[in-house]
Amino acid sequence: MEVDDDDFGGEDYDYSDDDDLSWKVRKAATRCLAAIIKTHPGQLSRIFDTAGPFLVKRFTEREENVKVDIYATFIELLHQAAIVVESEHAGAGVTTIVDKIRGEVPNAVKALSKDLGGKSEKTRMGAFQAVC
Repeated sequence: MEVDDDDFGGEDYDYSDDDDLSWKVRKAATRCLAAIIKTHPGQLSRIFDTAGPFLVKRFTEREENVKVDIYATFIELLHQAAIVVESEHAGAGVTTIVDKIRGEVPNAVKALSKDLGGKSEKTRMGAFQAVC
């Protein structure tokens, strides 16, 4: 049996941005990650291993509301890292976290620089906060 485009509504079946609700899932996942970062500072090194590079990659998010939450989560990750660095006395865990952050700086700055010159004020503010 031959399948025709008309069987599936033809070209009228394309998804539009209005139909795409996956941004809600991405936004919720980002907020859950921020909550984990806040409540588990002892696991920060392990969280940064998986979440740090992932968040930097997601700086290219197309949905503005999600992008702002991604920036806020990255800022929270850096804030918790600063608290850990200040509270511990130059232990191995501190240098590991600092080295991991340094490793992500070039990628983060490259991704953030695009949004610093963008049209959306909300996105520019989020990017600026992440840079500072």
